[in-house]
Amino acid sequence: MTFTDARTSAQQEPASQGSHEPRQPQPRFAEYIQAARATASQTAQQTQVEPGNRQPGTGNSIQDQHVKQVSTANRPPSIQSVQTATNPNPPASTQQTAGQRPGTAHSSKPTPPPNMSVTWLGTSSGSPSMRRNVSSIALCHGQYTHLVDCGEGSSRQILRSHINPASICGIYISHLHGDHCFGVPGVIELVSRAHQASGTARGSQQLTIQGPPGIQQLVKSALAASMSALHMRLLVRDYTLDKAQAKDPTPVDPTGLISFARQAPDADSEPKTNPAARFKSTRNKHSSLQAHNIPVVPGLAWTAACEGGMTVTAAQLQHRLPCWGYVFQEAPSQGLQGRKVVLLGDTCDSQAITAAGMGADMVSHECTFAAGMERKAYVAQHSTAPMAGKFAHSIHARALVLTHFSNRYSNRGELPGQELAGESEGDRQDVQQWLMGQAKEAFGSNHVWAANDFYTFDVRHHSGSQAPPHER
Repeated sequence: MTFTDARTSAQQEPASQGSHEPRQPQPRFAEYIQAARATASQTAQQTQVEPGNRQPGTGNSIQDQHVKQVSTANRPPSIQSVQTATNPNPPASTQQTAGQRPGTAHSSKPTPPPNMSVTWLGTSSGSPSMRRNVSSIALCHGQYTHLVDCGEGSSRQILRSHINPASICGIYISHLHGDHCFGVPGVIELVSRAHQASGTARGSQQLTIQGPPGIQQLVKSALAASMSALHMRLLVRDYTLDKAQAKDPTPVDPTGLISFARQAPDADSEPKTNPAARFKSTRNKHSSLQAHNIPVVPGLAWTAACEGGMTVTAAQLQHRLPCWGYVFQEAPSQGLQGRKVVLLGDTCDSQAITAAGMGADMVSHECTFAAGMERKAYVAQHSTAPMAGKFAHSIHARALVLTHFSNRYSNRGELPGQELAGESEGDRQDVQQWLMGQAKEAFGSNHVWAANDFYTFDVRHHSGSQAPPHER
């Protein structure tokens, strides 16, 4: 997978919708560690890395130059020292004076709203391919990063991306199929080591994991088996439909760093369907686990505050296992309407999240199958491209990004022993354009993109009176 692959899926981009160019990879984790350790030890001498010069352990010259260009807005305060360690003589315009908040200038101009972008770290359905990893989506908002789903290999994808591991403050799991959650233990370790390397005090930072029943067991088993010693606090919260079953965070290990909690539906959310008409897992007869026998109840929502002044609302999706989708809502600021992003997991029916997602600036929807495969999609509890377009239309979304593609659409070069050169860039783009065309027709808008791994969508503010794309 190259970044050129991702760039081609952003054709015909309207200027008002933000940049869809995939970002160049930023310095890798080893470089953050080196810089953070240099600052923490307060060494007497610091050597400035000049662009084009290569030093042991600092990567290639392009990445060395990029260390100086990375905005501190995308890093937590504990990592902002990386820029100083790499470039001890920043321009005068970026230096702070006593009493001045980080990121502010001397002028009286208000601080602009934080950048918001979404990067797809994995876009394959079920299993990884030679060009795509399995599901994981990163929402970057200012200095914080929120992951939705965390399939195996997500740690490596994070290190290959522009994302600083120490900025990850939340992991939101849609369901417990392995291609959406088997990377959680590795990312926990990655984030913990990033905080330790940055010099923060043990337990001063927190990583929150939210997901369906069973997520606590997965995390507890992985940490116990690996005897992992965490540097940050870890809160693992699962969902329940019974408001009487809600539980406040409770420590579950001797260090007090790991806590479990249980979240019930919001007090003002009520079921909108007769219990007899609710969906259930299509495979519940094969499982005796209570966690696998949870009905989908439209009208229920689970809302929580998250870092960066945003709220995240979870609502159920119809799938073979209990599944939730997530709506991230930014608070209004400086007269600007807060941005809203909808990031869904696997689903063949997303109506239960419609109310929470209404008016979204962008929705990420799975696209496992093409038009004409609706029957198979229902059996597998997945979506076709037209189904994704119809949902985006129903919530008046401004843009739709397709993901979770079946390997059946990879044409050639995905199986062991086959030459990757056998599939041309044109072959892949033909398939993507075909699926995008089906989604566009159902959406009623051309604001549809197909994500490759590391594709980034910048979510920009817009006028509140501006009509959604499909209404223009």
